Amino acid sequence: MFAATLLLAIAAGTEPRLDHLDPLVREQIQERQAWHRTVTAAAAPGDEAVDLAFGELGNLYHAYGLHEAAEAAYVEARRRDPRDFRWIYYLGLVHRARNEPDKSVARLDEALGLKPDDVPALVRLAEVHADANRPEAAAPLFDRAVRLDPANAVALAGLGQIALSRHEWARAAHLFARALAAQPAATALHYPLALAHRGAGDRALAQAEIAKWGTQGPTLDDPLSRRLHGLSAGQATHLQRGAAAAAGGDMVRAVEEFRHAVAEDPLYSAPRVNLGLALLRAGDAPAAEEALRAALALAPESPAAHVALGYLESGQGAHGKAVEHYRAALAREPGREEARFNLAQSLLDLKRHGEAASEFARLVASRPESPVLRLAEVSALVLAGRDADARHRLEEGLEALPRDGDLAHALARLLAASDDPAVRDGPRALEIAQAIVATSEAIEHAETLAMALAEVGRFEEAARTQREVVARAKARGAAGEVERSMEAVWRYEKGQPSRGPWRESGVFVRRE
Repeated sequence: MFAATLLLAIAAGTEPRLDHLDPLVREQIQERQAWHRTVTAAAAPGDEAVDLAFGELGNLYHAYGLHEAAEAAYVEARRRDPRDFRWIYYLGLVHRARNEPDKSVARLDEALGLKPDDVPALVRLAEVHADANRPEAAAPLFDRAVRLDPANAVALAGLGQIALSRHEWARAAHLFARALAAQPAATALHYPLALAHRGAGDRALAQAEIAKWGTQGPTLDDPLSRRLHGLSAGQATHLQRGAAAAAGGDMVRAVEEFRHAVAEDPLYSAPRVNLGLALLRAGDAPAAEEALRAALALAPESPAAHVALGYLESGQGAHGKAVEHYRAALAREPGREEARFNLAQSLLDLKRHGEAASEFARLVASRPESPVLRLAEVSALVLAGRDADARHRLEEGLEALPRDGDLAHALARLLAASDDPAVRDGPRALEIAQAIVATSEAIEHAETLAMALAEVGRFEEAARTQREVVARAKARGAAGEVERSMEAVWRYEKGQPSRGPWRESGVFVRRE
């Protein structure tokens, strides 16, 4: 009755609680739920895609231990296609996990009716009977599995345990030895093998087996169960390995790991996003775009997919499309700083400087301790021709961060060289610039001092200071800086102050 209630809940859009799960697991499940709703809403009656949608949703619930919800989804998938072995088999596993042996037996029997020689189903059914202390029912199933797969360590061990319980010491020892020959890594089997030897009276052999005893049990080659593992631990492991490889600069390994993660769960967007970014860093933009668009098709509202595509579009010069992607990401997740920062940068590339300044201002509001964000906002304001606003924001920044030299330098340069006479303040600019130069040999600080000297009419000193800038630019082979710096020298020699010659790199940008 409860499973039927859950099925109705799924149909009505009510889904199991996920708040106890890891955020990335929640994201994966919520994506699958959204995909399920999309498929079922768009399908025609009898559409096989709906059967798959219920089954795939059940798989993910099952993988993360949400057994009641998994059962409801599998029940509906089975109802829609009673001949699909998978959903019946998975139902048997769910009932076993919920300690419902009779229901598990019924479903696994039903599955074997469809595929009588399926070895994993035979072994799982035998295990259910063995767990319920029904060795007479388990033994023929294990035996049949061994006839079909003579090296099946789980079935051999199951028969060994039954023989051990019947004090058939020689048979038990033979079966455990065969199981270990098939899977030498299954070191946990050395203990029951030792019991068999001890039961047979051979204490030396028993002692030798105890010395080899470990914790690894035998494993069953079960593709359907492996699918569940891949959806949870499998894809997570590959994602972690890929992230580690990418952090270390090994993009070949990162791409390989992310491809494995995609293969484990093809319906989850995150592995495809990571794959796309890795491919982009590896220089394969077409493959990166394919992976990222596939991710977005799976999860049209995914902030990560939109941010990654925005980054790709921006790199290809399509800044307008990049803006659309960044805005889509922020519509879903307004606090995503990476998306907002990239949006502001793309707006700058489109020369939409005022809009960029607004986005930087939002970032400053959330991270007022960041001088980098404050300077980025000021740069955008200057490019927008809003020097008064830029001065105001710099003064606010220095109130909050009074010891920040970069903010002080930006204010000095703005006060010395703004196009707006209401913004300029030569004496204050000179005071700030002199204080900075007293403790700094940076070439841009000397240049700002020359601007401030010119603004207060001390043109000879400004020209002399600017010639020092030229000499240092020559010494480091910066031809472009030498030419620009000489223009400033000639301007000061003519008695002209600096107006708008902001640095073209870093925070200060020449206004266009």
